[in-house]
Amino acid sequence: MSSPNHQIPHLSSHSINPAPDYYRYRERAHQERTKAINSAMSAVWNRLTGRSARQKNDAAFWAA
Repeated sequence: MSSPNHQIPHLSSHSINPAPDYYRYRERAHQERTKAINSAMSAVWNRLTGRSARQKNDAAFWAA
């Protein structure tokens, strides 16, 4: 675990250098990408499992 004394200071916290905080932007972008990928994978998985369940139900209906 890192201690607060060893953390890299954020660029935007300096009044001398008002540069944007690219570390936080990168972290936020990573979180957004991860959320989008997880959402897409969930949608694909739900479509696949839903389709297979419908196929099993249809097969059971026609076999009866």
